Amino acid sequence: MLQSGYDYPIFDKFVRFGLLESDVKRLGDLYKSTRIKQQRWKMLEEQARRLRKSRTLPLYSGRETIEIVIEELVHSMKSHPNVRDRIFGHTETERDLYPIIEKYLRQLKNQGEYDRIIPTYDRKDLLVGNPDFVGIKKNWGRADTLTAIDAKSRLSALHDFYHHASKYQKAFDRVFLATPRWVATHEGKFHFRELLEKLGVGLVGVDMDKEKCDTIVQPEKTSAENKDLKRRLIGML
Repeated sequence: MLQSGYDYPIFDKFVRFGLLESDVKRLGDLYKSTRIKQQRWKMLEEQARRLRKSRTLPLYSGRETIEIVIEELVHSMKSHPNVRDRIFGHTETERDLYPIIEKYLRQLKNQGEYDRIIPTYDRKDLLVGNPDFVGIKKNWGRADTLTAIDAKSRLSALHDFYHHASKYQKAFDRVFLATPRWVATHEGKFHFRELLEKLGVGLVGVDMDKEKCDTIVQPEKTSAENKDLKRRLIGML
């Protein structure tokens, strides 16, 4: 954000709440002339902190400072998709996510988390819907652990995932959503986490700009609901 140049409109909006025009100009000029990113961020935080303590601004009152800054950033990025994609490592095309997710899953396989990684994004025949990737972990003396990883790159598709997740859990032991941070941020951090916890699914963050993934939330539900359906699904993979 600080490298994009779009942090200044956020700072300018903050200082225009409750400050004299002379202070607005002074602080704006100081912010523009500050080249050290840590100092600019400190100035942004200071203004966000001032707003959260205000009793006359219910929109900001009592909110976390980082939440205030991110919310304003999300709002300003809606009309600047190219900058948004660079800041958040985002893409609107789901298939763009697949190579990065697959590379990450192969790394986890090398670390022993999976024994097989199966790309399934072109399949339409699986019994409980079609996630984009399936991971299989062999367990000696016990049934294999099946993991569904489903990629979503748009907010509308994210809402579809909430419905799909419960179907996956009938035959998969674990379910992950893989999505760029813009989608999660746009959905609202606390609301998003609450939904994931309610569903019992995990979260993989995808950064298109850095071409990397990381597991942010582990799934809470770790056992397939229908063992017979799971056995039939394994036979199809």
